[in-house]
Amino acid sequence: MAEPGFSAGKAGMDPVEPVPDVETENDEVGPTAIIVGYIRSVPEPALPYAKEMARVTHAKEVTEHFLHTDFQSDENPQLKSVISGGFPMLEGRYLSVHNEIMRAGNNQVLELASGINTRGLHLTKPELVGGRNFNVCCTDLPKMSKYGRMKAEEVLAGEKRENLRYTPASATSAEQLRAAYDQSGFSGPVTIANEGLLMYFDDDGVRKIGKAVHGILSESGGVWTTPDISIGESRIAQLLKHPDENVRKMIQNFIDIFGLNPDSYFKTEEDARDFYDSMGFSMDLKTREYLIDSLGCMKDKKLGLDRDRVIQSLQSQYIATLSPR
Repeated sequence: MAEPGFSAGKAGMDPVEPVPDVETENDEVGPTAIIVGYIRSVPEPALPYAKEMARVTHAKEVTEHFLHTDFQSDENPQLKSVISGGFPMLEGRYLSVHNEIMRAGNNQVLELASGINTRGLHLTKPELVGGRNFNVCCTDLPKMSKYGRMKAEEVLAGEKRENLRYTPASATSAEQLRAAYDQSGFSGPVTIANEGLLMYFDDDGVRKIGKAVHGILSESGGVWTTPDISIGESRIAQLLKHPDENVRKMIQNFIDIFGLNPDSYFKTEEDARDFYDSMGFSMDLKTREYLIDSLGCMKDKKLGLDRDRVIQSLQSQYIATLSPR
């Protein structure tokens, strides 16, 4: 059942460990989201609520545990170089989805595999979104949904957000996503959003998600927005060919820990359009280079990011908004 709005410190909840045990949680709660959250919390300025979420999830400690080092130190220059590319990629991924949500025109958002993403906290703070009153439902697998809700409550520290809900639902289940839509009190068009999800699935898995999303949007209206569409060889696949053996081993370790699929990309834009067209979607696809002057990491001089290199990287990263036909 969805939580019908919440405030921090609600009585009767089972405690959740601040750093989930990956093995005992059957991978429903893993380190990936926490590490992404930590990387997003580093730049000054950071994304809304990124630093607060990193604090309550002990993200720095989790990241150093899994990487066996502080990636901001000079002890491992290969790791530092790889992570440096993650600052604009991960911040750009978030901002591109946010911009499409704002552009969609409706105030209802159903997020897939939300984890500890701060999007729900961000959108339900009217002064951060031009005074708009969003109704947001964050969905994920049961243990991750519970963990995300608990951590959001810790961040809010007693502040009520009646328009923010956390509902257990699998992104591949049409029935569960439909129930999440209904339980959230949604009516009419909705923006369905996800980031950092589709690269974990093969084509069959993405088709299941697409079918579930299409089923909702074809009835309610609205759009599906995601930055998870890669065209050309993915950055992960490229790094697996890096001339430095230490880099190759490190990337393979990431793949093994996080369950990533380095082959989850399309050879051409036409291939991507054809794939989603076969599921009944028309696609608005664009690169993320337009975000260059919006990225907080580019304003943070201590990160030392090269503007031209970041632009070049953003030119191969996409944001897609899909509409049911």
